[in-house]
Amino acid sequence: MRKISLPIILLLGMVISYSAGNGVAFGEQVDVAPEEAKRLAVELADLSASFVYNLDEQQLQHILAVVLDNNNKIKAVTITDAVSEELFFTYFLQDGKMRFGKAVPASSRQYTHGSANIVYRDMLLGRLDLYYDGSLAAVSSSGTGDDFNRQVLLLGGLFIVLLLTLFVIYKALSRHGASDIHFLAFGSAGFAYLVMASFAIILTLSVAVSWFVLEQNSQRIQTRLSDSLHQSISVLENNLFEISRLRTAVQHRITDENRFQKLLAKLRLAQQSAGQSEITAVNRQLEALLDQSDYRGNRESLLVVSATGEMIFSLGETFSPSRLDKHPSSPFSRALAGEYTLMSPHRRYEQLSIKDCQCFYLVAPVAGPQGEVTAVSFFGVDPRSVIAKELGNYQFGASGEVLALNREGLLLSGNRFELPVQRWDIINDLAQAGQPLFDSTWFGNGKVDEPVTELIDYRRQPVFADVHWNADLNIGFIAKIDQVEAFQSHVEFRRGVIVIVMLMAAFTIPSVLFTLHMGKRANDSLRGSRHELIRRLGHAAEFKDNETALHITRMSHYTRILASKLDVTREWQDLIFTASPMHDVGKIGVPDAILQKPGKLTEQEWVIMRRHPEFGADILGHHNSDLLKMARDIAIAHHEKWDGSGYPNQLGGEAIPLAARLVAIADVFDALTSERPYKRAWAIEEAVTHIVSESGKHFDPELVKVFTKSIPEFKVIHHRYADTPNVTG
Repeated sequence: MRKISLPIILLLGMVISYSAGNGVAFGEQVDVAPEEAKRLAVELADLSASFVYNLDEQQLQHILAVVLDNNNKIKAVTITDAVSEELFFTYFLQDGKMRFGKAVPASSRQYTHGSANIVYRDMLLGRLDLYYDGSLAAVSSSGTGDDFNRQVLLLGGLFIVLLLTLFVIYKALSRHGASDIHFLAFGSAGFAYLVMASFAIILTLSVAVSWFVLEQNSQRIQTRLSDSLHQSISVLENNLFEISRLRTAVQHRITDENRFQKLLAKLRLAQQSAGQSEITAVNRQLEALLDQSDYRGNRESLLVVSATGEMIFSLGETFSPSRLDKHPSSPFSRALAGEYTLMSPHRRYEQLSIKDCQCFYLVAPVAGPQGEVTAVSFFGVDPRSVIAKELGNYQFGASGEVLALNREGLLLSGNRFELPVQRWDIINDLAQAGQPLFDSTWFGNGKVDEPVTELIDYRRQPVFADVHWNADLNIGFIAKIDQVEAFQSHVEFRRGVIVIVMLMAAFTIPSVLFTLHMGKRANDSLRGSRHELIRRLGHAAEFKDNETALHITRMSHYTRILASKLDVTREWQDLIFTASPMHDVGKIGVPDAILQKPGKLTEQEWVIMRRHPEFGADILGHHNSDLLKMARDIAIAHHEKWDGSGYPNQLGGEAIPLAARLVAIADVFDALTSERPYKRAWAIEEAVTHIVSESGKHFDPELVKVFTKSIPEFKVIHHRYADTPNVTG
């Protein structure tokens, strides 16, 4: 058992140490709801700031209705004015319907709370409170832990079942391994099968533990990969956001300048009533002003449109305002709300080259004399500027890269590897399960914040990717790396585990087979030596008596013939064949004067003679060996009689061991049909008649019937192993 249990203990230790070493706790779940509620509150506070500043509750309701549509996790939102501490805005979800402007019920406030200050242009306007249902998030966050727990329970259940199976096998082998006749006897086929089954169970446990460790290793690699890819995107986003903020500050300085606002107002008046010459003159004045502001050094184009989307001023290669996106969450609408955003190209530019399409527009509100938003400016960013360059600097490993796309999935950044087709929209070259990776709503609705997913990239290579949409930059990002590279360490680890398991199997299987083979040889040799010793001991007893060595030979064959007619195993038949010669081994303890006395024995001499069964039992002793057990039963009980009148213990019926009942018939038959100094040999028919007459008295009636059916075979043995050529037939 020690040899069997030690590998199992080691395997269990591997699981425990692996779990402990990786900081795994059974049933551990991470509650991310408070953090998620805080993050959402900050995002909504930033989005609401300009509307709160302008006290535009209607537009705020419209924007939040779009943002919160189909979002069942956000149960309620309130905005409190910082000065009056009165509610400026309320929202809650009730029966699946959105409610605005009504008191938030207490039931909505039971969810996870998150809050954030609403700040606009460094002014504290109020506080946004959000109530978030984190139950779905908790399930998602604990999914890995639940999977781990399920795997541990599965592995634990398998471990317990296999351990119990090993225990049952061990008990069976311990109980029957030393037997001479059981099918699980040491050296038997059954014994070998059970030992191999034990090894198969240990190997199964090894494979199960290996699978568990590999599965956990794979999941942890994916988790680390997700964090790494997300970190790459986060760093890029932060850098772009900082650069965009600096550019926006310059843009804000230009558009807020009094001369720019006056010239823009003058241009609008000229467009309404003046001639083309005056419009051209004002345009030149604006261009001169932009040149003085070093605009040309940083931007290649400028487009200014009115609040209704009509073009006021255009400089350089821009786009047509007629196709301007006026969706409530579009950069144009957000600029009208006072926000500064980044707008990426749209599909209408697909006829341009890849390089030409790497242009972005910093979208900014243009304020009037009273601070109201009167127009929106689109400052084009030079592809060679630092923003475009920043997108090309994020490559990692041998295959990792970050791609930037617009909301339609069109490539905005450079790509690390050569495109199969010279085009800049690689949306059809990124596929998930054979389907297009994006539809028109993914980026637009901000739905692309999923865990690491498996994709086929534009090189037709399987990759792991993290897809993220940044609403502030108005850009989507895909951080990806080849699956082969990501799982290189896992593949090497898996290869190592497989090699170890195979080596263990390759070493153990031959070792077990060799051990079983050598054990069988040693056991066969030991069994042969034991059988030979028993035969010689039986001969020694016969030599002391007046019987010949052929007597015990005939006894062996007679008893096996009888046993073959019974419902016993072949092993039991072989066992009685070997054990029957020991029936008179107790005569070694009887004095020679009594054994070799030619005449009748006295009563006192009979008392001594009748003790030879007990002498035989004492000589053979008590052993676990089935052979010696049977030999002892035969020695002590072969003179017992069916009716209980025998000796030494007056046993009767089936209380007499079966082997002893068989030997009794064989012994009497051989004694009657053999010549001795003190008697003649009976004819076989006479002996048969005598034995039949003793049926139910001396002998077992059922065995007598078996005996009568076996007379032809008895005659063959009687003649084959006769003491002299002249025997009575």
